[in-house]
Amino acid sequence: MAIHVQLLCDQAIVRETTIDNLIEIGRDDLSHSVPDAPPRMSIASVEYTTIPRRWFMIHAVDDDQIRIDNIHVKREVKISLPDCRIPPGGSKSLALTYPVEVFLFENYRLRILTKAEAQRERPESSAAGPANLGDANQPLAPVFPRPPGDWDAETSSREQSTGVLVMRPLAGEHDHFSPIEVVHLFRKAVRVVTEAAASGAYLDLAIRTARELVRLDRVVLLVPQKPEDWHSNAGQAKTVEVFSSMSLHFSDVQSGLAAAADGGSAFQFEDSAVLSKSKVDWSPRGEDLAQGLAGPLPAIRYSVLNRVWELKTTQIHVSGRSSAQTDTRACQHILATPVIDRHGRVAAVLYGDRWTNTEHEQPISELDGLLFEVFAAAVSGGMARQSAERSQANLSEFFSPRVATMLSKRPEMLVGRDAEVSVLFCDVRGFSGISERCGAERTIALINDVLSDLSQCVVDEDGVLVDYVGDELFAMWGAPEPQFDHAARAIRAARQMLVTIQRLRDRWRDELQLDLDVGIGINSGPARVGNVGSRLKFKYGVLGNTVNLGSRLQGACKQLGVRCVVSSLSVMGMADRRHLRRLARLRVVGISQPVEVYEFVAELEPKWEQLRDEYEAALKDYESGRPGETVRRLGPLLQQNPGDRVSARLLGMAARQLTERTDVPQDVWELDVK
Repeated sequence: MAIHVQLLCDQAIVRETTIDNLIEIGRDDLSHSVPDAPPRMSIASVEYTTIPRRWFMIHAVDDDQIRIDNIHVKREVKISLPDCRIPPGGSKSLALTYPVEVFLFENYRLRILTKAEAQRERPESSAAGPANLGDANQPLAPVFPRPPGDWDAETSSREQSTGVLVMRPLAGEHDHFSPIEVVHLFRKAVRVVTEAAASGAYLDLAIRTARELVRLDRVVLLVPQKPEDWHSNAGQAKTVEVFSSMSLHFSDVQSGLAAAADGGSAFQFEDSAVLSKSKVDWSPRGEDLAQGLAGPLPAIRYSVLNRVWELKTTQIHVSGRSSAQTDTRACQHILATPVIDRHGRVAAVLYGDRWTNTEHEQPISELDGLLFEVFAAAVSGGMARQSAERSQANLSEFFSPRVATMLSKRPEMLVGRDAEVSVLFCDVRGFSGISERCGAERTIALINDVLSDLSQCVVDEDGVLVDYVGDELFAMWGAPEPQFDHAARAIRAARQMLVTIQRLRDRWRDELQLDLDVGIGINSGPARVGNVGSRLKFKYGVLGNTVNLGSRLQGACKQLGVRCVVSSLSVMGMADRRHLRRLARLRVVGISQPVEVYEFVAELEPKWEQLRDEYEAALKDYESGRPGETVRRLGPLLQQNPGDRVSARLLGMAARQLTERTDVPQDVWELDVK
């Protein structure tokens, strides 16, 4: 058994190998080898952390069949076959009738084919099979695109937009680190970035370590205070391209920038051909100083900050030294790099300088600048994380965790629009009496307990918690994410609510000395969804006749004597209607169009099933003009179910038709109370 595996970038083979048994796929793993571990093929270098170290296994079942096992806990494996995805922990067997391709990342993919097919593609190969392009078990050199020749802004922007870290080769003349030292520096920097991503103290950690690694006297994070730019760019946030900060630009001390006055909080550039005239106020947000500094600190160079603001690139600047070779007095070495947000705007500038013993030290190098940018990325990542957490917390007030996560990535889905939705209203019965009996403190404890458990029923079905009004809960399905089964989700949530209220009833019975109960109304149809709050307070919700009718159906529960009323629009697609009893055609207050409604129950009991069948038969007789048959059926039924209020109402209507000797049945029930 022999299977051939190729790693492709576009159409070029990056590496390939032949396997007789199995092979593990993932990014480089530089850790110590594990005894008896399977052979591996590295598909990305170790720094490409978005690719799992251990992703999936390829088994050679025979010469023309393979099995792919997804060994990762989160990442799926996507195969080029239509709708062929292997979920985490899943497995799939595939015939190699044609080569199988697995999508990896960007323009990289894995091609799996038979050994015979590989030999046909390479007729010059020996009988032993195609030659490997490198050892699949050795660490992979970076396979990411690298810019040829000189670095330019266009290349920088294009490569950075793919999410790949691209760095041009270092000049070397000012870099005083050995290759091993460079590796250690970047490993430490990456470790700080990783720790900062999971820490609330990411800012202090990044600033302190940046100063220590780059050997600076001071590092400050400064935030631009330029509100007019933020407002003017707010509407373009989706289309602004993120500029790479990997292209380092060195300030020219002969251009006059070094001699510019830097005392104020705003600076105007004199060279309008290079930079537009701009005034930016800067405010510090964090600082770390080396120990033992004496005397006044040098002024922060606003000219450098403004240049970073304009160019969105790292600046290395030397100030305080003339061009004379004999002048060895201490100068100020400055390093500043932008903190770029996800919209491509300069959210802050990481500014560092060194002014002590600078005549005996190496100047700030390009490697120092790259290290500084790593820490700027840590700051940017921490800011984005905190922003996402705040956004997630706000969204979690309305949405399930899954929907809230989705909306944090796609906030445009919150924009107002028309949608097909299902709404659910759930009211706790007798709440006024409970409040009077229990007092304020226990009433709040009760309502928190009840609404929390009922809300969980909504969240479990990926519904939106639109609002709470006193003891009433209002939920919705079908928006912001379209849900083709929104009505079924609403009914499943109602079923769970009816089960949950029984547990709550048992929990609070001794204290309340009564049984908790609820009334639930469900309706489906078109509505307007979006921000139904105000400019001062966001409130995601829904408006329209569909909502009004759903609220009225919840109120109808009390008059009809049932716990859950569902409109015909919500049950239209239900194949299993055993939990439903058709009640009547209702016209509720404020809505002229009548609607057919059903009672929904959570549990099927023989007594209720008999009640459902007999009542529906009696209702059909009544609507068909046979009131006598209706009375005949409902008499015994009410003796067995004396508390069934809809049967009593229908019996009264049938008896009245017989007494008044009219041939026209009252086919619409009028409810005169909300």
